Amino acid sequence: MRFGGRVVRPVRLTIYTENELRRTADTLQDLNSIHMEQCARILVEAYLQGTLLPGTELSILFLRSPSVMGNLVKAYMNLHHGILPTPSNLASAF
Repeated sequence: MRFGGRVVRPVRLTIYTENELRRTADTLQDLNSIHMEQCARILVEAYLQGTLLPGTELSILFLRSPSVMGNLVKAYMNLHHGILPTPSNLASAF
């Protein structure tokens, strides 16, 4: 299906795991750490299903601003010395 020039396809994402449900976020730093891990997993899950999630969709899933989600994605990549599959990361690779 096409929507606004994009191909839209359904995906099944794991928003949180059992372990993440048990974690508590007493501070904003704790919440950011949890969201960073969740975001990385979701981006990889979407990629393995043949699609990429833009930051605006991540922000809707986590109820956080697109700029915060972008910062969390960048922080995760810096921390783990890797690249997560996002539209901007893969577009710049080609």
